[in-house]
Amino acid sequence: MSELRIGSVQADAARAALCGLATRFAGLDSRYLMGEVEYLLGRFKPNELENYVTRERTGRGTSPRVDADLRRRILNEVVYPYCQHLDSNKWIDWNRLAIKMTHDISCLGYDIIAVDESQDFSANQIRAVNHHLARDHAAIFVTDTVQRIYDRGFTWIEAGVSIAANRSHLLRENHRNTKEIAAFARGILNGISVDADGVLPDLNAATSSGPRPKVVIGRYNKQVSWAINFICHNVELTHETVAFLKPQGGGWFNAIKSELSKFDIKYVDMQRRRDWPRGSENVALSTFHSAKGLEFDYVFVLGFNQQNTPFDDENLTDQIHVLRRLLAVAIARARKQVVIGYKSGEESRLTRYFATGTFERVAL
Repeated sequence: MSELRIGSVQADAARAALCGLATRFAGLDSRYLMGEVEYLLGRFKPNELENYVTRERTGRGTSPRVDADLRRRILNEVVYPYCQHLDSNKWIDWNRLAIKMTHDISCLGYDIIAVDESQDFSANQIRAVNHHLARDHAAIFVTDTVQRIYDRGFTWIEAGVSIAANRSHLLRENHRNTKEIAAFARGILNGISVDADGVLPDLNAATSSGPRPKVVIGRYNKQVSWAINFICHNVELTHETVAFLKPQGGGWFNAIKSELSKFDIKYVDMQRRRDWPRGSENVALSTFHSAKGLEFDYVFVLGFNQQNTPFDDENLTDQIHVLRRLLAVAIARARKQVVIGYKSGEESRLTRYFATGTFERVAL
């Protein structure tokens, strides 16, 4: 950003403005619509936004059905007003930053670029990377389609990257999870499609074995007590790590924080953090999102209910696919054991994707 002489990116303010426009739009779930707008802004160049009306919706699936008339409304009622709002306030969101990196400064001439987590990049962000490659260069894109939470919505060729058969490699080994954890995560992803240029990694390629994941059923305070007791009797916190993960942050962690403090178990709050702080703490609290890229010996997902994993009619939104991917990512953070807890009658509807035989049920 120093090359562009930009002090900051107004991402939060811009997203709030987009949310307001999406909420007032009739005909689509607002969360789905925000994803659709971010998808099309990230896929198309600024002078090619009209292509959204006719271009195939690569990677976004067929539900809900967004026909040409609905796309025209999205452009006129949401996209163009959003862009005008950014212009009038002189705001820059992440997409505009990528565009400016492509068009406002000369090529920086990098000889080697390695892009990790490239499944999270938009087409415009990939174009920005390509723009700054030297004429003779080496570029490596590492992608994990299991961790692609939101459908990317473009092809590599469209973004300016040609993937020849002899220059792409599938990393089949699973060095993190046990076979049992991998099988549990795989079950949650069954039936989810991927782009033509992607593939779901073989989560069954794990080489180690361990106990089956546990699903504990009972009141929330009993779930927390069970987890604390498990940690005290089975986890060596001097060298083993534990994560309490939640679909959402904020107050959802209050009871766990209180119980950990009662037992003098030190913890760190990893929400919106990418690096583990220096200290003796080996217990982390994190949302599913913030845990991406991290790994722990033990993962606990307690209070897994419909309130913190809401999704609407599948004909109006793709939120159920987003949540299934997020849950699989959360489970796959674990090296040794996964525990998911809920109260009977209040469980998340995502529990219907728990494959029979891949977990052990524990009644509290």
